[in-house]
Amino acid sequence: MLEDPSNDQLIAWLPEGDGFVIVSPTDFSRRLLPVVYKHSNLASFVRQVNM
Repeated sequence: MLEDPSNDQLIAWLPEGDGFVIVSPTDFSRRLLPVVYKHSNLASFVRQVNM
């Protein structure tokens, strides 16, 4: 999802390349999470990333 340029308005790599930022949390939850995961819960996504 980070490598797809069509998602740049939603999620992007930090300039250093050592992390990412969710640019638009609401749109990210609505448009991208359901496509990649089986849910649209941002808090759940954050928990999974922190594992």
